[in-house]
Amino acid sequence: METEDAYAVSSRELCALKRLAAETLLPILDKYSNLTGLVPGRVRIGSAKKRFGSCSSSGSITLSCFLMLYPMAAAEYVAVHELCHLVYMNHSKEFYALVEKHMPDFRAREKLLGREYMKKPSEVPGLEKKELGSHVIR
Repeated sequence: METEDAYAVSSRELCALKRLAAETLLPILDKYSNLTGLVPGRVRIGSAKKRFGSCSSSGSITLSCFLMLYPMAAAEYVAVHELCHLVYMNHSKEFYALVEKHMPDFRAREKLLGREYMKKPSEVPGLEKKELGSHVIR
């Protein structure tokens, strides 16, 4: 699957994916925020196709709704990865040491972001039940 084709969804599917992502990924981020003591400022769900998450210098974290197409263990890794950027805004040895401190198996989880583990939107549990609606977070 090509990158663009892999994430090709209708506007209705995208909205449903964002809603499901908000319901699923925000509790994951909260869980790891509590465990690590790393607290983001603003949190939002986006639809980036080339990044699963981002952290701004102001402490805002954005997670891509397309994480819902991957195993939840991978989404947990992305949550911890982005939380660790609140301390290190780079990918230094110190950054990865912090990621490993909070998630010792992060390397195995990172591999789950490979295309071979990606589901089609129709294979995402609960997606078909979501309706169109707002995806405003907090």
